[in-house]
Amino acid sequence: MPTPAQIDEQIQLERDAISQGLKRLHKNTYDLESKSYASATVYGAASIHTLLPLVVARIENTTNRIKEGKTGAAFKEIQQYLADVEPLVAAALAVKLTFDKVFSYKDKSNQTVNVCDAIGLAVEQECQMRHYETHAPGLLHVLKENYWHRSIGTQQKIVVIRTLMNRYEVKQWEAWGRANRIKLGLVVNPSTKDLL
Repeated sequence: MPTPAQIDEQIQLERDAISQGLKRLHKNTYDLESKSYASATVYGAASIHTLLPLVVARIENTTNRIKEGKTGAAFKEIQQYLADVEPLVAAALAVKLTFDKVFSYKDKSNQTVNVCDAIGLAVEQECQMRHYETHAPGLLHVLKENYWHRSIGTQQKIVVIRTLMNRYEVKQWEAWGRANRIKLGLVVNPSTKDLL
């Protein structure tokens, strides 16, 4: 049977473990937020899990309203962009980037226009990759195998693929423009519900 001193020692060990775990959690959260990856934090992942189905439903509702002609001119302009990506993909990008931008330490990162532009850009880049998959699937596969590696970031991957696709004269991607990206971001952004 353990002695009172051993029990006290065990209690102290458990308190120290809890304290160290809490310090590590705070450090990990700070590190992720400072790198604009708040979506990977504990609160980000839990929130995304809860929000994702709601944002998917909202995007589907918006898409249905566009098809029924029950929206304004701004919606008609972005209809073509929403048609190329599934609601789940658009919602996942929107929720992830909303957390990454809103909780980032970067100056003006959390402004609505910048969050919406980032979401629109991510949706555009997804559609751009699909464009290349349609027009040059074999080339895209070879380029991914040869030029993508773990140390290259998402933005750089897009730049590499775009540059090489242009070099090989694959049908060029027509950029959507910042204004259209922001409008698209407003539609799929979970934090702009009351703005529409």
